Amino acid sequence: MLTEEGLRARLPIGGFGLPLHVLASVGSTNDVAVDLALAGAPEGTLVVADSQTRGRGRSGRPWQTRAGTALAMSLILRPRRVRPATAWEIGVAGALAVAEAVETEGAAPRIKWPNDVLLGERKAAGLLVDASWEAERMVHAVLGIGVNVLAGSSPPDDEVDFPATNLEHVLGRPVDRGTLLLAVLESLARWVPRLGSAGLRDAWWQRMAYRQQWVSVETAGREVRGMLTGIDAAGGVVLRLEGGEQVHAGAGASRLRPIDRAPE
Repeated sequence: MLTEEGLRARLPIGGFGLPLHVLASVGSTNDVAVDLALAGAPEGTLVVADSQTRGRGRSGRPWQTRAGTALAMSLILRPRRVRPATAWEIGVAGALAVAEAVETEGAAPRIKWPNDVLLGERKAAGLLVDASWEAERMVHAVLGIGVNVLAGSSPPDDEVDFPATNLEHVLGRPVDRGTLLLAVLESLARWVPRLGSAGLRDAWWQRMAYRQQWVSVETAGREVRGMLTGIDAAGGVVLRLEGGEQVHAGAGASRLRPIDRAPE
């Protein structure tokens, strides 16, 4: 199990990680962190759980964390300059942080829009942001991160909408969850101050899976197929259709999938 003593000795990192709450089992680390944020917990407060029974992914999809196998963490942020139109960048910073942390272990991650982290063609990590607002001012954001680390952490294909994997399977060796968590915080400490910057968006695009490939995007109740050619200022994808015209799929679109060939 991840121990509070082992983590606390190396925290905070860039202002992140304290106060620290390490739990044996929880429904959702994001739910716990949201409650702490509403009670006034400061930026940098971190919630970590050894197992998670009611974790949430995007669009309400379940994300479970089996005991002793995965990383489930939620970090409270209180960024001052973030506005509703750019709040999606918090998830981008999280995805970049996970990708960089996974790279330190020797893997080669890519980011599937908007913020899933892939190893090969399988999902190894997901992120969820819960935010609270007063008009245009963000009161807090809770950045939830789940990473499949050890064998047994990735669910079977028939239980998920996108095939999953874990770091141990990809690398052929176990990975220490505490070391990975600290690497994620180190990277977040670099990217969170760069929210709103062109550098953050450029780094995201450079790590994007399926660039210049044909993809299917479900948005506003319909499917759009085209070549993934860019990211727009609202965090949506830019697709070039078969006839050459460009369309934008909003950041709220529910799914992106690669397809084998151009639409007929």
